[in-house]
Amino acid sequence: MDSSVLLNQLENLAALTNRNGLLEIKPFRTWKGSKYWSTAIFTMRLCNGGEVLDIASYSDQFTQDAKEKAIKIDTIIRSLYEINGIAVISPEELSKYNQNHSTNLTRIERLRIWVKDLEQLVIDVLYTTYIGLQLKQVRLVTSQVMCEACGMYYEKEKLPEGSKYIKYSVGEIVCSECLKTASLDDFDFEEEELKVETKQNESEEQVSEQQTYKEKASYICACKSEFNTLEEFTSHRVDCPEANK
Repeated sequence: MDSSVLLNQLENLAALTNRNGLLEIKPFRTWKGSKYWSTAIFTMRLCNGGEVLDIASYSDQFTQDAKEKAIKIDTIIRSLYEINGIAVISPEELSKYNQNHSTNLTRIERLRIWVKDLEQLVIDVLYTTYIGLQLKQVRLVTSQVMCEACGMYYEKEKLPEGSKYIKYSVGEIVCSECLKTASLDDFDFEEEELKVETKQNESEEQVSEQQTYKEKASYICACKSEFNTLEEFTSHRVDCPEANK
């Protein structure tokens, strides 16, 4: 194998997903007071080695207290990719901003300005989510899962019977014990979509079978009874009052 191919493959090792590591998650899922943001789907990714180095270099200009905050903020803006399918600062938006303000900012520089307007609580939640995704990455490569409700770790091949996989969360499952007490509305279960899809498919199959039956029912008696074969139709007509009027 060519060494460049090998190195390219190594770059993707441990990525959270095969979409360049991009993963959909709901960071504000528990914020029931905000219907929009509690269901908002953020697309995030983990920073690579070069980005971590850039963050460290950028934060060196600050005092120790400010440095920790700068690392948080710079990590967040590099991790965010989309919110509900909308790009966080698209190239067009960046070009328009630079034109209107007579500047030549990069995307990261523009985001550093934007993020200063966020409430500290919002920044903390997004950074906590980022740390959660780092732990999710470790579980991915060690074939483990975490219950989103209780935080317990399980081997992927030894899940408690009845546990359910979830999506849009830092954790991978809700274990069977937590399912007994947890509010099911707080999670997005993967199985539920499959069940709905299965029911829909079953319904479509039933309609198809009914249509096929009607298409095959070529013989209709005067009493409006339908038959698929001539033999059935003839036998029925012998004793049918309507057919023998």
